[in-house]
Formats: sequence, C-alpha cells, structure tokens
Amino acid sequence: MRDGTLDTLIRLAQVKIDEARAMVAEKERAIANARAEIDRLTVERATEAAAAEADETGLANFPAFLAASREKEAAVNRSIGELGQELGVARARLQLAFQEMKRTEELKRRAAEARLAEAKRRESAELDEIGLARSRRASP
Repeated sequence: MRDGTLDTLIRLAQVKIDEARAMVAEKERAIANARAEIDRLTVERATEAAAAEADETGLANFPAFLAASREKEAAVNRSIGELGQELGVARARLQLAFQEMKRTEELKRRAAEARLAEAKRRESAELDEIGLARSRRASP
C-alpha cells in the first residue's frame, strides 16, 4: 500500500477513535446525570418527609409522593443499567478503533522498512556493478 493510502487510513482510524471517545464520554455523563437524579430524588424524599410530619395534609399525600418517587428512582436505575451496557459497547468500539489504528501504523512502518531495504539492495547492486566494471577494466 502506498503511504498516502496508509495516511488516509490512519486519519480515518483517528476519526473513529475520536467518535468512540466522544460516545464513551457521553455515556459516562449520562450515567453521572442519572446518579445525580437519584441523589436529588433522595433529598426530595427527605425534604417532603420532614414537611409531611409538620402538616397533616402533607402527611396524607406523602405515601403517594413516596411511591411516585420510588418509581422514578427505579426507572432511573433501569436507565443506568442500560447506559452501563451502552458504555461497555462504546468502550469496546474505542478499543477496536485503537487496534485498527495500531494495525495501520504497523503497515505503514513495514512499508517504510521495505522501501528502505529495497533502496539498500539497489545501492548494493549498483556498487557491485561498479566494482565489477572496475575489475574488468583493471584486468588485462
């Protein structure tokens, strides 16, 4: 493969890496936001419990609020589970993108080594030819 083609493949692999990194970061942010939502719901429940103790009307409505809050928390926990699986997939894609980049860089390195070996072989053949020509001229 030509260096230009390999350089293009390396750039494409870098784009894939960048996209995979962005996806991993997005999933990690979503998980952090979901965990923050659980914390918010916990604080909200504590606040409402304190308010319900101070007010009879609030105390009557608190069980419904508590059930709804726990249902929201369960939904957020399910979402965290799904996001965790998506994060695993995104990390696997990132790893594959890095492997692809390494393979392409290795191909480029081998191609450069092959060109260098070919240049050395040609130079050696030319020097051998020069040596033979001199030896023929020097022999009577």
